[in-house]
Amino acid sequence: MPYKNIVVAMDFSGNAHLALDYAIYIGKTFQSHITLLHGVVDYSGVNIDAATQSEHRKYLEIESRNAIEKLKVLSERVTRAGLESDIQLEEDILPADAILNHLARKKYDLIVMGTHGMTGFKKWLYGSVAEKVLRYAPIPVCTVHHNARQAGINKILFPVDFSDHSKIAVQQAPELAAAFDSQITFLNVIETQMHPAYYAGGVQSIMETDPGIQQRVSSLLKEFCGQTVPNARYEVREGLAHKVITEYAAGHEIDLIVMGTHGYNFLDHILLGSTTERVVSHAPCAVLTIGHGTQNPK
Repeated sequence: MPYKNIVVAMDFSGNAHLALDYAIYIGKTFQSHITLLHGVVDYSGVNIDAATQSEHRKYLEIESRNAIEKLKVLSERVTRAGLESDIQLEEDILPADAILNHLARKKYDLIVMGTHGMTGFKKWLYGSVAEKVLRYAPIPVCTVHHNARQAGINKILFPVDFSDHSKIAVQQAPELAAAFDSQITFLNVIETQMHPAYYAGGVQSIMETDPGIQQRVSSLLKEFCGQTVPNARYEVREGLAHKVITEYAAGHEIDLIVMGTHGYNFLDHILLGSTTERVVSHAPCAVLTIGHGTQNPK
């Protein structure tokens, strides 16, 4: 921060157009330069096994020309908003790799992109471009869910798990609050697994067995966050972290969730998953992730 150079990943879907709205909104706050990036993937629309090299190259050239024309139209939107912009193409086998390779070669402060919020079998089968990018990107990633409201950042939620990654995200709170004149809420979710004997006895909550835990955690939360944001709110809840975070965001009309990401490697990701990635998939608003992956995905 501040986000002076913003890149927007454009696949020309409705999600991407909404992401561009957010990029322009953020860009007007920081007077940013906006780059419109499209990944030209060389598996779409052509039978690679059957096509000759020249046919394949011709296909990519046609795809690139079409993308440039679309990007020029979108660039005019940025210009009308009073911001400078440029357009970029990046070729690769997969869209996420095209984006990550571009980020490795160029210097940006923030990437904004849409997410389709795939879940279940479809997500397992196809993966998620947005989630791969947020896992490995060397810069903050702002993902805009297809259910997000129109661009505007009046209320910001910072989920806190007391980790170093969480601390990095929390450190952005004062600047974001000042830049967008936003109400800030810090939220800690106590994730508990009760012993079956407790459930048999009718106990459903750790807060029932330890009534003072909420106050103790609230005090720790204020200490961890530093109380540097005027009029900030501090909330402690209990349950599954990603579910509580998304439900809190929906119930309190949150416009932006800001989270740290642990950057799991592939094996850790398969075994453990990621609260951040689950929030990105289900959030009713934009999600800004701070942090980057620990190793090259390729």
